[in-house]
Parts: sequence; structure tokens; C-alpha cells
Amino acid sequence: MQAAFDRAKAEDRAALIVYLTSCFPDREVSAACFEAAVEAGADILEVGVPFSDPMMDGPIIQAANQQVLDAGVRVADHLE
Repeated sequence: MQAAFDRAKAEDRAALIVYLTSCFPDREVSAACFEAAVEAGADILEVGVPFSDPMMDGPIIQAANQQVLDAGVRVADHLE
């Protein structure tokens, strides 16, 4: 991660950090979004793995997490 910040600093720009919820709205779209973020220049991808008690997340991320959980996605599915 430090290398990404160092690279951005050397290029005199802010690092672009993209947060995406894994498997939202489904695995295929999620994978395409990760690829698109990298192709668009994301320096760092933060992957949110949904869990049942996301107290620190805001309502949008909580809703995305709940949709993934309601679809029956398991932790192992995020690692494939």
C-alpha cells in the first residue's frame, strides 16, 4: 500500500482509493467493477466483505451488505 502512496506522491497527485462491496450486486458485476476501477486508474482497491453486523458502515454500504447476505453469498464466495 505504501508503494501506491509513494507512486502518487512522485506523480504529484492524490492516491485514488476505491471501495467496493464484494459480490454486489452479484459476483460477475462485482468482478467487472473491480477490473473497471483498476483500468480507470485506482491506486488501491478496498474490498468490503459483507457481514451481519456492519455497525461502522453507513446506510448505503449496510444496504449493499444486506443484499449480498440475503442472496446467500458465503465468505468463501468472496475469495474465489
